[in-house]
Amino acid sequence: MDLPSNTINREYGTSLKFEAISQPVGLINCNELYPLVNSIFRDFEIDHLDRMELEDTQIVIRKVQKGYERSSPWLQKSVVHNDPVDAICDLTVDLIHAFVADHPSYLCLHSAAALFKNGLFLFPSTYRSGKSTLALHLAFNGVPLFTDDALPISSKNDGLATGLFPRIRLPLPNCVTHNFRNFIERRTAIGNDRYCYVSLDQTEQPPYGTKEQISAVILLNLDMQSSTQKVDHVKKKDVLKEIILRNFARHNKAIDIVDRIYSIAQHADCFRLTYSDPNEAAKLLKDTFS
Repeated sequence: MDLPSNTINREYGTSLKFEAISQPVGLINCNELYPLVNSIFRDFEIDHLDRMELEDTQIVIRKVQKGYERSSPWLQKSVVHNDPVDAICDLTVDLIHAFVADHPSYLCLHSAAALFKNGLFLFPSTYRSGKSTLALHLAFNGVPLFTDDALPISSKNDGLATGLFPRIRLPLPNCVTHNFRNFIERRTAIGNDRYCYVSLDQTEQPPYGTKEQISAVILLNLDMQSSTQKVDHVKKKDVLKEIILRNFARHNKAIDIVDRIYSIAQHADCFRLTYSDPNEAAKLLKDTFS
């Protein structure tokens, strides 16, 4: 959408309405972000509205001299990114928070999740743990991917596919294969020198709204000194602790959250994956569980 020339020195607002979030995202003087946002979701309705009322928005992105400034209830102070892709990457965190706020019965884990023959497998882990690289290798090897980063979980302990394309950090690690590099290059939806979003098709990533029962939790142990990939059983108490640490939906009572997480751990098979090569690890998981 082109802006009239007489709007250059004043604020011009439009908004994005996401189908799963009650309040729109406000865009002020930065309509160029809309096609970038739209390109990182599949099978997800995003309406671009020509008008915006600030009182109806939780998240607002404003074009400023230094880049794109975002404010939201989940930020202690506004943040600015000079690169539009970085601005979109950071926006997705607020979108997840907004979804959870609108759906208070949901937990939300910092976790990858993939669909195996026996159900949904979770890979809870912290930032920079290799989970997105492993998750994309699962999709590359034919295991459908629910998410590489954040998984909403319903009151019935079903994982919900978000429809958000996975994001991988660049440059790719030296251990990945030539074929995987080509896969990432061919499927890049948007990217910069730090990240890229990878466009997956319907066989590789279920559409938004797909739900599956959680059947296993796999803790990740990325060990670059290890020459083999292995999957071992792990105690449920270790899984329980990891899931508690990775939950960032904190609006319900603490005891209720712990009860929900305890139920997930108790009804899931629990493993630890020790690996150094994400492609070989993905093949091992596929051979073992599919």
